[in-house]
Amino acid sequence: MINTNSIIVASSKQRYSKLEQEVVILNLKSEAYYSLNAVGAEIWNLIQEPKSVSEIVISLGNKYEIDEQKCESDLLSLLNELSAIELIEVSQDNMAAEKPVQEIKQTTSEAKEVWTTPALASYGTMATLVHGSGGSGADAQMGVFDGNLNFDPPAQAEDTVPAGQLDEDAAVTGLDDPGSGDDYTNEYPY
Repeated sequence: MINTNSIIVASSKQRYSKLEQEVVILNLKSEAYYSLNAVGAEIWNLIQEPKSVSEIVISLGNKYEIDEQKCESDLLSLLNELSAIELIEVSQDNMAAEKPVQEIKQTTSEAKEVWTTPALASYGTMATLVHGSGGSGADAQMGVFDGNLNFDPPAQAEDTVPAGQLDEDAAVTGLDDPGSGDDYTNEYPY
């Protein structure tokens, strides 16, 4: 169970890409795609290195206009979702009681950003992500992702091909992980 003493880090079995203020994530184990809204993307950015839930709450509270209890509740909800789909790794911090407690800075000189409940959208395949049928986050009208999760701007209306009408050579390829020596290149026909 995830709590304020839990240490959270993004799983190594994923690849992600930033898209404006959102993040699109590929779970390499399940081959499913997910997107996070702007606040979820900020959380995702924070957990690229191991952090305790309480550290994440403090970081978010310093950036967003949100009370600590609402922030913690929303964060725990998102982290439980991410844990259920194996996009994060969770461990317990046994030394948490010995660490000094930090508080959210009450700054008046800097305007804080507006808090939006972090949201995770699920897409079974790249096709559902690109064509917008299966999730509520990234929208097909915004553009197209290649197999490396690089973003190409949206096509003009006359260039748009309806879902299911792509030619038979259409495929998503190229998830190479240069650090591991493994080749994750796969083809995903639409």
